[in-house]
Amino acid sequence: MKKFILITLAASNSLVFAATDLKAPNTDIGVGTNWTGDALPSDSNIGTLDENAFYGTGTNFSGFNIVHSAGILTRDNGNGDLNLGTGTTWTMNGTASWNNNRGIVIGAGSSLILQDGVTAANDNNSRDITINGAGALLDLQNGTTNARDDLIIRDGGEFRITQGSLNVTDRLFTPSFASTGGVFTFNGGTTIADTFELDTAGTATFGGSNIGNLELRNSLGSGVTLNFLTGTQMSLTIAGADETFYQGLYGTTLLFDGGSSGAFSENFSVTGDTLSIIPEPSSFVLMGLSGLAIFFV
Repeated sequence: MKKFILITLAASNSLVFAATDLKAPNTDIGVGTNWTGDALPSDSNIGTLDENAFYGTGTNFSGFNIVHSAGILTRDNGNGDLNLGTGTTWTMNGTASWNNNRGIVIGAGSSLILQDGVTAANDNNSRDITINGAGALLDLQNGTTNARDDLIIRDGGEFRITQGSLNVTDRLFTPSFASTGGVFTFNGGTTIADTFELDTAGTATFGGSNIGNLELRNSLGSGVTLNFLTGTQMSLTIAGADETFYQGLYGTTLLFDGGSSGAFSENFSVTGDTLSIIPEPSSFVLMGLSGLAIFFV
């Protein structure tokens, strides 16, 4: 089993963080004595998970720091969610995957970062992915994430996708009892859900430079503001929508750079049921046009 060591240089001092890994495959990652050094992974004792393992029902992973690069993590017998409590960083890459999870909960100050791999909440009755609390983050940089029920964001949690894919069987959702809404950032990749419904109102931002699409198979629900930023290559597909539908959203539900400066047709184009922004002319084209104007004068 490989060790993972992170070295950070600060001024003239070197800070070396210890590393730990499982002593044996197919053991419970929530038990400290199953890790080398007989201590659970933390920011100062980063855990490397590169083989099959399981977590016990009811385990709350608070204060963990794990790099999950290979192997399948499954739930032991029982109905508990995979709970990343508070202050946990879980990074997935390589061939890592989660399977047989009832649900996934990301708590305040915790991050689930997918650089590659597969995450799934797909078993039993509750199969939501919940991002709950300030600083809670689901960051999809690549890989695949599946939720057979809802993706729920509440109380300042954030969902961000740059590449990869998110497949949600039901809703992108914020419940009415949330004290505040969540943050939805679409900077690329593919996100698919039945509907986008925010009972506590919030804004979804479409930015970044990567090609991507948000597809809603049924409808756009209430409480959502869609803000497209200049230069984004994200698009929006709503089943059954057309140009008239999107024009009706412009200036209220649908914004360009946070407002509605300019006519709809100046900022957006619609092909079938898919909305995208009209790209700005490149500086090369503008220079070429300028040169032509001078030549003919």
